[in-house]
Amino acid sequence: SSAFDEILDGNLVKLDGKRLKKHELPTKPTKYYVFYYTASWCGPCQAFSPTLVEFYNKNKNDKFELILISSDSDEEAMEQYAKDKSMPWPQLKLSKVAAFKKKINHGVRGIPSVIVCDLKGEVVSSDGRDLNTLKRLIE
Repeated sequence: SSAFDEILDGNLVKLDGKRLKKHELPTKPTKYYVFYYTASWCGPCQAFSPTLVEFYNKNKNDKFELILISSDSDEEAMEQYAKDKSMPWPQLKLSKVAAFKKKINHGVRGIPSVIVCDLKGEVVSSDGRDLNTLKRLIE
């Protein structure tokens, strides 16, 4: 169990073909949750996302799960962004993002931002865009 179970359980969606569909994690991560704060309208996010997709596809293991936290204003934009970038990870439902940000304050001031947390909810790294740092943590 983790500090995030209550807010994440039952509130995730994941790309299934061309649509975001309700998603339950088949197994919970054993060490970290990696939160990717992003949005479809963000140019730097558009540039960074393919690199993160490649990293995730090469390095995904049972130690971590990446969860997208969107700053989009509508689900269609969020879904199209996930589809355009072939995002393989789950996303928090857009309707739950405000509650998540109220309960879990990662101090994100800009996007894209990648925050790594242990299962207790403590921030381990706020420098997750440095994929070398992220790789060391999840190995």
